Amino acid sequence: MRNVAFVALLIVSAACKRSSAPPPESSAPPAPLAMPKHSDEKRPVPDEIKKLDALVDADKRLEDRNTRMMVSPAPAGFIPEPLERKVRLKLVLEKTKIRVGEAVRYRLEMTNVGRAPINYIEYDSSVFRWGGLLHSMRTIKFLLTDSSGKTHRLEPALGGRHSPMKRMDAPFTAQQQAESTASTTFRVRIGPGETLRSLGDGDSPSEPFRTMVVRNEFKTPGRYRIHVELDDRPGPITESFIKLTSSFQSPETTRKQHAQRVADALGPISTETILLEIVR
Repeated sequence: MRNVAFVALLIVSAACKRSSAPPPESSAPPAPLAMPKHSDEKRPVPDEIKKLDALVDADKRLEDRNTRMMVSPAPAGFIPEPLERKVRLKLVLEKTKIRVGEAVRYRLEMTNVGRAPINYIEYDSSVFRWGGLLHSMRTIKFLLTDSSGKTHRLEPALGGRHSPMKRMDAPFTAQQQAESTASTTFRVRIGPGETLRSLGDGDSPSEPFRTMVVRNEFKTPGRYRIHVELDDRPGPITESFIKLTSSFQSPETTRKQHAQRVADALGPISTETILLEIVR
């Protein structure tokens, strides 16, 4: 063992001497040192590229389908407001007077009143589709004010999420996995003057209203006010988040992306308040 260690020591020593020896003289000027370029993103391997391509395709298909099914054209003579990005939010109730225990049915509309098309995105199941009142609360809130003036956020009832999970008899293919991942994000294009409308019960475009699936509400007679708020502004960027993303992109890129999200935010905006009366 000592001999092996000694031989290893000699090899290391010889290597150090060779590395410290002066380079041979040359009449040519020394080449400049090639500084390693900072790569803003890691180069994906071919399998990852295929998965990313499949996800992009799935996102595009779902966006096209949502746009065809849920967005109505601009009215004749539409004149945009003098802003690139601006939307108007409207809440419609099927009935503004209901009996105790009766369900409230609603429709939510978002109209692009600006000059530029809007790619609207919710990174969760959406109130506009899948029945998730209350499952896109990061972006949209339904608020109820009672007769005393106290306002609280409507909470979802258990089981109020969108379509049930289906049993899979075989593993996902790459395309199925991409479609499953894409389905967790709601995307739609809204051109100037166009209106996005929530789907009705059963995600039917022909059904004008959707049941508001909420917990322990509408059981006490009285006069209430209800409205919806949208606030898609990102929270402040933190050093811990910058550190988390530094493995695949530079801090400068992370800061620029955050600043762009702030600039692109549509909110905060609110619908008009609707009076809701509950009787016995």
